[in-house]
Amino acid sequence: MLGLSSLHKKENIVSVADIGSGHVGYALVEVRKGQIPVILASARAVLPLEKRTPAQVKSGILSLLDDICKKASEEYVQIHARQSLPLVSASYVILQAPWSESEIAHAETVFKKDTHITDEIIAGLAQEALKTDEKLDHNNLFEAGVVRVSLNGYPTKKPAGKEAHAVAVSALISQCEPKLLANIKEKLQRVFPSAKPSAYSRVRVLLSALREMRPQSSDSMIIDMENEATNCIVMRDGLISEHFLVPEGTQTILKRISEGMPEETLSLMRMVSRGTCSTPACDKLNSSLALAEPEIVRIFGDALGHLVSKHRLPNELLLISDPALSDWLSTIFSRIDFSQFTVTTREFAPSVITSENLRASVASAGGAIDTGLMLAVSFVNTEERN
Repeated sequence: MLGLSSLHKKENIVSVADIGSGHVGYALVEVRKGQIPVILASARAVLPLEKRTPAQVKSGILSLLDDICKKASEEYVQIHARQSLPLVSASYVILQAPWSESEIAHAETVFKKDTHITDEIIAGLAQEALKTDEKLDHNNLFEAGVVRVSLNGYPTKKPAGKEAHAVAVSALISQCEPKLLANIKEKLQRVFPSAKPSAYSRVRVLLSALREMRPQSSDSMIIDMENEATNCIVMRDGLISEHFLVPEGTQTILKRISEGMPEETLSLMRMVSRGTCSTPACDKLNSSLALAEPEIVRIFGDALGHLVSKHRLPNELLLISDPALSDWLSTIFSRIDFSQFTVTTREFAPSVITSENLRASVASAGGAIDTGLMLAVSFVNTEERN
């Protein structure tokens, strides 16, 4: 889609690529100090839902990225022809699962008496956290940063300068296959040579964008479902507390509920969610959904069991998924008894995050923008402000 905002002299033009397990999105964004970002142009290319080997998926994603890069270049030229744009000043690439794997690593220390906490102490604990994570391959590391600091057992957003006898640090660390990341960055830089691409994980994007969108909601459980996997993230006091990746996503669920073509099943799911599905095929789908529910509950119940080892989970659940599945998934998480995991021992209270929820944080000069790109642009705007 194309659009044009009224540009001024002090805007920055930023490119954003959002790469999922079966799709690639792109946005050209105008960022101005003190104002919400404006998406000038965007596109999303999607692989057909069909069985592929991991190598075929990777090849397909890189091919989609080539197509998206071509669109990005053409749309920049078209907008520039109507009203002059400055050079792209920054290029962001957001990597979703399975291209990025994120973990939360922890380290803590206890002093004999209250001690003045410095940035050096926190940085040292962050380095210790990286060393103690057995899953981490430092050759594949592309992102590492402190996401939570606790003093004397209490989360603290500005710990440096305070006194404490116990300090605990949690760091978000993300990995990506170096050859793949280098290939992605090379393709993006060919489009806009003026901006060297920087890579970030979807987990970090969610932390930033949802905190910006919902500042009043500091505790929540986030279920972020992609094609092949689902990020389960616990937010406490506005910071990431735990994270777990579940190897179950849109495509695997569609396989569970239908032996037919995944795209046909997804189309029927959209009709079911709108209440406009009354054919025998829809009746069969509803029966399949009921049969699939116990296994979906078991899979996510096991995941939540990993997350609840230290503290019970917040009752507020934020769901990000394909719109065709969101109503059904929301019903599962609200109706099925996950109360054993929650703080109040009541069922989750799900809310579906859509692009509509983000309209106060991101504007579009054209038509509707998908949720993934809206989240990515909200994150980019925060990064550009800092």
